[in-house]
Order: sequence, then C-alpha cells, then structure tokens
Amino acid sequence: LETSLKAPGAPDELRQRLENGSSAFAAKSRSLETPLELLSAALSDYRTLVQILYDEGYFSPVVNIRLDGKEAANIDPLNTPSSVNAIDITVKTGPIFRFGQADISPVTPETVIPDTYAVGQTAKTGAIRDAASAAVDAWHDAGHPKADIGSQNIRAQHANAPLNAAIAVAPGPKLTFGKM
Repeated sequence: LETSLKAPGAPDELRQRLENGSSAFAAKSRSLETPLELLSAALSDYRTLVQILYDEGYFSPVVNIRLDGKEAANIDPLNTPSSVNAIDITVKTGPIFRFGQADISPVTPETVIPDTYAVGQTAKTGAIRDAASAAVDAWHDAGHPKADIGSQNIRAQHANAPLNAAIAVAPGPKLTFGKM
C-alpha cells in the first residue's frame, strides 16, 4: 500500500498534523489491509482532516481522498474494490480566516475572555471553545451553577475570509445555600 498526503502551500506544522490525524495515511502502520478497512479509514478522514483545518482557521478547505484514483466518498461501501494499492490525499487549505466579529455576552465583570477570541485574530475553533468555556466558568464562579451556552451564531464569509462569531451565554438563576 502506497500512501501520500499533499497539502500545497500549507505550513509544515499543519501538514504534519494532517498526516498524524489521518487514519488512511497511517493505514499501513495500523495494519489496515482489507479494502473495506481502508475505505472506512478514508471516509472517516474527511471529517477528521476538515476539523484539523477548522482548528487552524481554514474554513474553506477542499479535501480529496482517492483510493486507486477513485474518490473515496464515491465508492459504495457495499461494493468495495477487490484491492487497494494506493491512497492519495490532497488538501487545499484555502485562506486563513480571521475574526470579523467575536462577541460573547452576557459575561460577569470577572470574566477573562482569551486574547485569541478577538476581531482580527486567526479564527480557530479552539479560540471559540476557550471563550465560551471562560464565560460559562465565570458564571459558575459567580453562583450560577446552571450557566451554559444559550446559542451561537458562527458564519464564515468565503469571499473575503472573515469568520463572524456571536455566542449568547445563558447564566441561569443565581443559587444560594439553604439552611445547613
């Protein structure tokens, strides 16, 4: 089995993350041998590789995974080929997205939103998660144990690559200890 991963223009560190995250790229070392195992690995990679790209701020990627020249997504799992000799993965990252909007509210006066979640910063999914966690944790610390994310509106505009994120926190009621 020959495997290759091409990511033209991607930084070496990102390329390494894609290789490390790819089940299909690691098929040989994981002893995946049957065509169905290889197809399953390739199919799971679409989601995995796109998530890695989102984590790095690339919100308009194109991922192609070909088994012997055929796109894995177009292969019928109930009618797999009799053998697979080559897996070729090609990733086009597209542009890096930056936050055009990075709103979160309501927050407590003590809430410290990470600097990574701010207009102009690279729009990484981890930055959104960290900001949401910081806001919810601050509400918990302020006596609102049922605080959670109420809603989120995240939009990627592919024309000029801003990612607009607005997170609404639902603090829930403030609770106090009763008679002990």
